[in-house]
Amino acid sequence: MKKSLKSFFILHFCLIYFSQAASYPRYPMLGSKCTSNTNCTGDGWESCSTSIKTCIQKEVFPMFGLEYVGCLFVMLQIFYSNIGGLGGGGILIPTCIIFFNFDTKNAIMMSNITILASALYRYFKNFH
Repeated sequence: MKKSLKSFFILHFCLIYFSQAASYPRYPMLGSKCTSNTNCTGDGWESCSTSIKTCIQKEVFPMFGLEYVGCLFVMLQIFYSNIGGLGGGGILIPTCIIFFNFDTKNAIMMSNITILASALYRYFKNFH
């Protein structure tokens, strides 16, 4: 039990550390004025909105390979945190930052929605 708890804290620390280190240069052009996609970053995570002429985060589809891995990772995190009776939000935030390229504000929002959905599922599954 102690070894698994120690592994959990080490994993949690690494995810937080790497998400903070990786989040600084994420969106250099997000919210900037643009005329085409070339004005935004060229890595595919940002695109130019034709209606408001600003750089926005990419649409959900088509997904990148990193996002498929992130979906699997999030499902496993939610599964194991529900087994343990926890929400899992503390580890979902760095996961959203690393795998889905979210900024901190959107990662927190996504974590809260995920926790709500898993709590509602657990409530209705256990409701007899």
